[in-house]
Amino acid sequence: MMKLRSNSFVSYLLRPIKRCKYLLFLTLAFLFASAVHALPLNSTWEQANRAAVEGKTTEAIRLFRQLVQKSPNESKYSFNLAQMLTEAEQYSEAETYFKKAVSQSNARRIHAGYASFLLSQNRPAEALPYATRATGDKKAIGNVLLAKTYLSLHQADNCRSTLVGALARNPRNNEALELLIPILLRSHETDLAAKLLRAALQNFPEPEALYWYGMLGVAVPNVTDAPRQFERYLELYPRGKHRNDCIEHLKILKPAVDYKSRTDNHVNTYLSAPSNPMGDRVLKAGRKWIYDVRWKFLHLGNLKIETIGRTTFNGQPAWHLRYFTTSNPAIPGIDLDDVYDIFIDVDFRYTLSYVGAAKRDKRRWDFNSYAFDIKAGTFTSRAFDEDGYYYRIERDLPLDAYDGSSVLNWARRTVAKNKAGKAITVVDDEYKYSTIKPGFVAENVKVENVNRGANKFNAEINYVGIAGMTGRAMGWITTDAEALPVKAMFEIKIGSIELRLEKVEG
Repeated sequence: MMKLRSNSFVSYLLRPIKRCKYLLFLTLAFLFASAVHALPLNSTWEQANRAAVEGKTTEAIRLFRQLVQKSPNESKYSFNLAQMLTEAEQYSEAETYFKKAVSQSNARRIHAGYASFLLSQNRPAEALPYATRATGDKKAIGNVLLAKTYLSLHQADNCRSTLVGALARNPRNNEALELLIPILLRSHETDLAAKLLRAALQNFPEPEALYWYGMLGVAVPNVTDAPRQFERYLELYPRGKHRNDCIEHLKILKPAVDYKSRTDNHVNTYLSAPSNPMGDRVLKAGRKWIYDVRWKFLHLGNLKIETIGRTTFNGQPAWHLRYFTTSNPAIPGIDLDDVYDIFIDVDFRYTLSYVGAAKRDKRRWDFNSYAFDIKAGTFTSRAFDEDGYYYRIERDLPLDAYDGSSVLNWARRTVAKNKAGKAITVVDDEYKYSTIKPGFVAENVKVENVNRGANKFNAEINYVGIAGMTGRAMGWITTDAEALPVKAMFEIKIGSIELRLEKVEG
């Protein structure tokens, strides 16, 4: 899912309360947003960041070189140039800038980046001190990096204890599971393995947890239903890296079923557009929908959505949409100007690409991107952390996954079919569920002085947001052929935030 930015309308209202990244779009991702212009590229920093998140490595290198020359003592410029050079496989020069960055800052991200680089060069002894300094982050990325270093140094006990600690910090860390569970199975620590895997599966069926829960059932019958875990993996991650292993185990466990053909057919249904896709029925190139955002009597700003047009993205038929948020200049302290570009398949079944730019302050924009490659079975995130350091993450892709803005279109499709359900959404590089609950209520909603019939539904997002927000929300989508999102509301401690369709242009 797209990242919910810390400069959202609600965040500004709640400055005394700890600010939560990227609130507004996640809480109401079912329904609203949009854009009327291209992403901002006003400075070399913005141009470099945009090139980096779009995978334009050569261009990013050129721009980050300019930044380093202009500000040679700025660690984020040196580090980001090193990261780009690494992606371009220019390793010797990359190390020069990694060394420069670690001499300029003690930031955890910098030490993790350099340690990862040294490991990739088969230099674990040199990586050890940097990996040690990288530990302690919330997602336990640095802890896993340290464990990999110990593993390369053949320090098995240190590796095991570090991985156990990593999973205590973040039970969903897939790399920690991938490294630790085989160690536990070899040492017959099946009770600990089962405990860790159940914890990992508690909130979402993580790919490594599913696969290794199946492997645990193979090693110790009756601990878990091994065939079911392998089947769930293939259902969610049909092109995942453990696909072939799951199929081979199922050949033995359930030989009557051709899982290879079943899995291939499952993917092909997504890659083949239907004859009358929903996007072609409800979207029109150039049309804009403008939503008013209010908290009680205050007009906070607008969310807009524009349909750029029907196109092809990586060989797949797609609709290109753009989202844009603007704040009310009459309210002091709010300065919101975010733009999100997405490509979604023509039947609203999955996201193909997302690129976002969010204004952090008057001097800086944050950029990030998500690439959803169904054919390869990979999800790739490119982003900059809150200190401006670039990072890249790649992992198995669930078949029907959305960024936060594309969930809007999933909601339209789901409610139009009079169904409830869950959508897999990407939130800060992690998979979570957005849910439309059953039990729709027919109501009229006034749009541009015209009453339109709509289905009111209750929604929930399985995370805790700012000010103790529970994740509950309500939405209204018209019952006509347009299936248009017209209204949404959600509750936080200070009251109710409301979005309502104000006008349609084009």
